[in-house]
Amino acid sequence: MKKFLTVLLVIAVMFTFSFSSAFAAEPKTYDEAEFARVLTAEMQNQITNMETAKTQLLAAVTYDEDGFAKYAGSDLYVMKAAIEAGCDDVISGMTDAMQLAIRGIMDYIEDDTGFPTDEDPNDVKAYLALGVGYANRYVADVTSWMGMADTIRDEDQAPWTAIWKAQAPLTKALYSGKIAAVDTSKYEAKKVGTNKIGKDFVTDAEYVAYLMEEAQKALDKEEAKTVKTGYTYANKCANYKTIYTDFENAVKLVKTLEDAALEDGENAKDAAAAVHDYLWMGNEVYQNYKFALDASYPVSVDTYHNEYDGDDWYFSALLNYDSFYTAATSKENAKIFGVEVANLKKVTKAEAVAINNAFYDAITKSADVVKVYGGTDADKIYNLFVVDGSYEEELFLATLDKAMKVADVYADVVELGEKYKKAYDYGFKVYNDANVDAAVKEAESLVYADLGAKTFKSAEAYLAAAALELDITLTNDRYEYDKFLTAIADAKAKFTKSVSYGANKTPEADLVYCYDQYAYIDEYNEIKDDAFAALDNAESYADIDAAMSDAAAELGKLLKAADKKAVTDAIAKYQKALIEYKDEQVKLADTTKYALKTFKAALTQGQELIAEATTVDAVKAAYEEAKALVSGVKSNDELKAMKEALIKQINALPYNSSITTADKDTIVAAYNAYVEYIQTPGTKKAEITNQAVLSGALETVLKAEAKELNEKVDALQKELKKVDGGSDADLAAYVALKAQVEELVAAADAHNDFIDEVKEDANFTIKAPVDASALANTLGAANGQAEDAKEAGSFWAKEVELVNVALVKAAKDGASVEDMKAALDAYKALTERQGFKVDAKVLPLVKVVESKLGDAVKALKITASSKATKGAITVTWKVVGDAEAADGYQIWKSTKKNSGFKKAFTTTKTSYKNTKGLEKGTRYYYKVRAYIVVDGKNVYSDWSNKAYRVAQ
Repeated sequence: MKKFLTVLLVIAVMFTFSFSSAFAAEPKTYDEAEFARVLTAEMQNQITNMETAKTQLLAAVTYDEDGFAKYAGSDLYVMKAAIEAGCDDVISGMTDAMQLAIRGIMDYIEDDTGFPTDEDPNDVKAYLALGVGYANRYVADVTSWMGMADTIRDEDQAPWTAIWKAQAPLTKALYSGKIAAVDTSKYEAKKVGTNKIGKDFVTDAEYVAYLMEEAQKALDKEEAKTVKTGYTYANKCANYKTIYTDFENAVKLVKTLEDAALEDGENAKDAAAAVHDYLWMGNEVYQNYKFALDASYPVSVDTYHNEYDGDDWYFSALLNYDSFYTAATSKENAKIFGVEVANLKKVTKAEAVAINNAFYDAITKSADVVKVYGGTDADKIYNLFVVDGSYEEELFLATLDKAMKVADVYADVVELGEKYKKAYDYGFKVYNDANVDAAVKEAESLVYADLGAKTFKSAEAYLAAAALELDITLTNDRYEYDKFLTAIADAKAKFTKSVSYGANKTPEADLVYCYDQYAYIDEYNEIKDDAFAALDNAESYADIDAAMSDAAAELGKLLKAADKKAVTDAIAKYQKALIEYKDEQVKLADTTKYALKTFKAALTQGQELIAEATTVDAVKAAYEEAKALVSGVKSNDELKAMKEALIKQINALPYNSSITTADKDTIVAAYNAYVEYIQTPGTKKAEITNQAVLSGALETVLKAEAKELNEKVDALQKELKKVDGGSDADLAAYVALKAQVEELVAAADAHNDFIDEVKEDANFTIKAPVDASALANTLGAANGQAEDAKEAGSFWAKEVELVNVALVKAAKDGASVEDMKAALDAYKALTERQGFKVDAKVLPLVKVVESKLGDAVKALKITASSKATKGAITVTWKVVGDAEAADGYQIWKSTKKNSGFKKAFTTTKTSYKNTKGLEKGTRYYYKVRAYIVVDGKNVYSDWSNKAYRVAQ
């Protein structure tokens, strides 16, 4: 034990841990309990000192805006809570050390020297200090706040680990919060910018949201890493900071709306100057080309000119532009800038003044188009009338011509908007007036923006694009779908009691659906229920019409109320006549060959046939069929042969233990023979002594089939669940399984229906059901679901959702022709009813995608060539552009170079071999153009060159 004390003394000199005393100054003799008490009191005193040091340290530290601490001018890179954790770790460690020291001191004194007597209390403190020094793991005096600070900042000490462990979640929370606090509304959200996510260009707001999502994912991934050798909590915190810094730097590269507005403000000044110069140029052009009013009138447009700087400026040059000039017709005079001119060779002075005014107004108004087209890009505006720094009159006139066309196109948009607002259908207002007005206003900038384009879109396409920009729908919500449901409700409403007078009198064509027209309500209700089910399942207006037509046909077979007595009397009459006919046949029959019971059975079947008739004529026809049954009964020998053959067929069936689904056809064939037998007049079921063999075989094979089908159902349900994850890829994978589901549901229905038929026709009870109800539910509307189920996660709904996704993707800039055509094909593949459920905000994209495809076809350039062989001329062509956009190519043919062309062939290939209609020695000309069908109409490319060959 003395050796132990020596070690304590040696180690103690290595530490600077200092104790204040809780003892009195006078010497004192201690017993065991008292000495333990004063040591414990001294320990508590030191704990109090350390708690005070912790409090002083936290008060002495300052914190930056993110909550990170600063001490002595140096960042600690940790927060208050983490410093507290470090201090707590020091206090906890020191407490453990003091407790260990007290135990060591007590054991040492008790075992070796006894308790101190009349010793200086400082000696007692020294005992504790030595003991703590032996167990202490800290190098500084932790009873002062500066010593505590030095200790927790020493990376070789345990508190540093405690600090970083506490700091890690705080650092992550800080940066997660900063990421989440980024306001995406401060970025452009309507127009696609230069940033990309994957292959797609996106808006600035979408890109920032993407950066936020990816940064948060990176933080979460870092958090999930396990701390181990070489990877500490300090490393984790540093990585958190790096992730956020990278995110912050990436976001800084994206302009905010405010930044863009400031830049636009500066650019707008330059653009305004460009518009001013455009108007100046317009005035120059006007002065050069206008009619001079001091000329001798009337004047000819062809010869009139001004002298300007020695050059001739002919007004007739303006007639080369469609927007400036409209040629005369048999009913109207020619128009120049909208002003009618009776005779171009004799323009009056009044006409000249009106033309000048219209000319000048056109230039002035065109500046509004130019201003919107150019936006804040001055260069874009100057390019409309300046070439290599020089103002070009011809370029200005071409721009003016295009600007007037732009104005006409926008006028069409305004007119279409007014037409939309007046549209009603099925009593529903088709369009939302406020949204249409907003779209018309937004479309102005879209139309004007096409000033530099080669072609213009349709008014419908511009309004659709405007709605997309504004993220609004033009139609009233659910308009088309509600209209469809109303049509179904209107159809169902026809199944009622007829009204014979007044404004609500039932139309004669609808009387067929009224229940008071029929003798028996039960039969009517069965047909009505079937019709309602068909209407609920209708996927188009044609389906509604078909359901009503089928119902009318079935109702037409029922006994009419007005005919009931006549038909009932006829049934009784002809049933009696059939008895007499049977009796006559019995008299004529050889009773040794034909049994009386056979005739009676035929009579019963015949009378049932007559009783089913619903008109007098039908009763008569049924009577003739019934007579044929009676006269055509089988002889005793024929019935016997039929029975023996059936028994033999049943006996030939495989044993139940060996039956598989491969034996189903054989067993069903025996069953069908059995049904035919028991339905033949003169037979009895009991005569087939081995029918139990048949029912057993049938049940065995149907159970085997049910087992296979149920296993397939379970497997397919698991596969559906596996791909029901919500992503676009999952959605496509889910929809791809529809055909398998339909096939399996159909097989299950056929299986269960057959079991029902067996019960009804043969009275065999077979328990071998297939439960495909859950799969059937996934088919949605096509399976008679309630309306809310159609909108749930069924194939029906998912197909609509997939089209929504495809159209959005196809409408984005940079979308491939393949994506665009696939999206349209998917949309066209929807049922009419599904089409009504396509998101109202997405539906306009159909027009947008069709317009883009149409533009792609218009842009195609085709070069044709030809080659003649004996009896044939082969035309081939090359296509420059995105040829995938075209649906096909038309080849036109003529024997003249510039006229007489007629369509010869349509193909999806890039060659055509003409073998018909050729005369040897005749030269044939061919020209080719691509086409695509957009909204039911063909959109064409320009014609190719004319390829020609002489037929051999």
